[in-house]
Parts: sequence; C-alpha cells; structure tokens
Amino acid sequence: LTPDDRPAAAELLRDAFSAHPGANTFDDESVTYLLRRPSSRLDLSLLADDEDGPVGMILCEQRPTEGFVLLLGVRSRARGLGLGTALLRQAFRGFAADGLPLVRLAVEQENTTGAVGVYESAGMHRRHALQMWTRPLSG
Repeated sequence: LTPDDRPAAAELLRDAFSAHPGANTFDDESVTYLLRRPSSRLDLSLLADDEDGPVGMILCEQRPTEGFVLLLGVRSRARGLGLGTALLRQAFRGFAADGLPLVRLAVEQENTTGAVGVYESAGMHRRHALQMWTRPLSG
C-alpha cells in the first residue's frame, strides 16, 4: 500500500464499511492523512485486488511496544473467502519479524458485519471492552 493508492483505498473503504455503524466517510483527505501518519507501516499494509479491482485492504501502524491494525476492510463480494484472515496473518508475520509479536485492533462491540469472526479465525481474542460516550455539539 502506498500513498498513490489513496483513491482506490478510499473507495474500497467507503464500500467495505457502508453497512458499518458510525461515521465512516473515508474521503480522500482523511485517507491521505492515515497513509501519511508517521506511525503508519505501509510496508506491512496491503491492498488486495481481484479481476475487478481492489477488494481488501489492511492498514497497519506501529506503536511503541506493539503492532496495531488501524483498518481492515473487505468488499462484500470478496467476503467469506478468507481474505481478511489472510491480510491479518500477513501483518502478524511482518510485525513478528520486526520483534513486535503483539498486535492489537479495535472493533465496535455491536459490530454485525462478521468482523469479530474474522479476528477470531486469525487467532485473536478479546482482551477487554471499552465504551465510548459522545455528545453532539449544539448550535
């Protein structure tokens, strides 16, 4: 994955997260920001294609003592084929080779997209739950 992949990555993420709860705009500006963050590990981040174009993406970042999967998205047409699990395992191998055997990610507890099953099939397990509270600003 490179910054030049931004348009394809943004479009893929908008599609992959379209049924996901929460704010998932993934416009070109926000994806550019994510790809250019100093903590981003583009060498461990991948964009997977099929004959019709990009179908999956993983964006990794390095934290002081661990790897972190910032984004993992797979288009609906490519779900159920093991692509998400394969992308995760590739990231795990890369982080382990760099001496970072611990890899984390965050997922919404009420996620109904099947993401939790993907994480479990890749060998991950839930460590703890976090509640996030918000208050909209009034005008």
